[in-house]
Amino acid sequence: AHRKLGHQSPAAIVLAVKSGATFSNKSTEAPHALYRIFIDLGFVKHPNHHGDTINLAIVDQYSTAKWTIVLKDKRAETIVEAWSKFQVESE
Repeated sequence: AHRKLGHQSPAAIVLAVKSGATFSNKSTEAPHALYRIFIDLGFVKHPNHHGDTINLAIVDQYSTAKWTIVLKDKRAETIVEAWSKFQVESE
């Protein structure tokens, strides 16, 4: 699964460091709010009062503002709907 996402295994990273591979320190800053965001699903052990245990976490790189949206399930349609609603409300 890691490789499908373009991620290296921890063992490959350790090997690269030990062999003296160079790493880029280049960082690109977001020029304004909501230009670059990071999204992930979070799961909680104890459900809320509606029985929900899944959260959509959103972080804005520019402002470091954070939002959490409670989801009923992790289906793609549910996530896209929550994301679309967030975009409309944040404009």
